[in-house]
Amino acid sequence: MQTVSKNPHNDTFFEFVVDGVDQRYYIQSVLGQGGFALTFHVKRDKEDFVIKKVSGIRQRIMLVAEGYQDAMNINDASLVPVLQLFLHDKNFDCSLYLITEYYPQGDLKAFLQKTTKRLAEDLIWSVLKQMCTRCTAKIISTETFQQTT
Repeated sequence: MQTVSKNPHNDTFFEFVVDGVDQRYYIQSVLGQGGFALTFHVKRDKEDFVIKKVSGIRQRIMLVAEGYQDAMNINDASLVPVLQLFLHDKNFDCSLYLITEYYPQGDLKAFLQKTTKRLAEDLIWSVLKQMCTRCTAKIISTETFQQTT
């Protein structure tokens, strides 16, 4: 996990410095918003990514960061990989930025809302297994759902 010294988020892009090189991720859209996180579809050098910005109390952000750091060390093809992790910790502004691959088909919720057919039992068991074994990472593979759409 890398620490950023300035707030990398403005209205049009995120900016991180990695090994002295600026990385700009241009915001395409907001994918979702929860109680403590915003998720963005972004582009860098014509490639699509997702940035999840988790904000809140420093102690809680550090726990979330630790969980995601552990998830980055799991070598499992069914996980959506966290490509980079950045922490912004200045005064009362503590945010964690997770950069992951972008899946245009969406997440589990989007898949369930779009599907009109009955789900196969083996698919349901696969999702439940992922949920149980990866509850600390809170990441479910979208590849599972791409096979059925």
